[in-house]
Amino acid sequence: MSISGTITIAEPVDSTDQMSNKYQWITIDGPNGPIRGRIGSKQGYQANTPINVTVESKQGQEGQYNYFKRYNPQYDQPSQPPPQKPQQGAPVASQSTNGSEMVRIRSMALSYAKDLVCNGKLELELLESRANEFTAYIMTGKWLPDEPMSDLPF
Repeated sequence: MSISGTITIAEPVDSTDQMSNKYQWITIDGPNGPIRGRIGSKQGYQANTPINVTVESKQGQEGQYNYFKRYNPQYDQPSQPPPQKPQQGAPVASQSTNGSEMVRIRSMALSYAKDLVCNGKLELELLESRANEFTAYIMTGKWLPDEPMSDLPF
């Protein structure tokens, strides 16, 4: 179950684990009223802070309790079919790929080509052309250069 609300009570941190996570009891005023539970974080929580959490029931030394895990609803995506990839041609920014996504794809392709050069499996002179080919492959799902894929070292 997930809830969104405001922290009304934030008790002091009562323990810290090996990874420096701090644990404390908090009370959240949610849509169905207040709910108390335990939460971990790097910095701890303060009262009057909006929060989105999922609630799990856990068993501890003192018995059963609510355990909160913070989440960002921005990353919740409804179930939908994956977007269709273009079937042919080189990638263009207008094929439902925004600028930051294109930068990320280009970075992945260039990084992969650099790894091949560093591992001695690709000549430095071919770095840029292979990075372009990898970018096109990531964008379209089809191998576009004239040479067959079998000559690539992956």
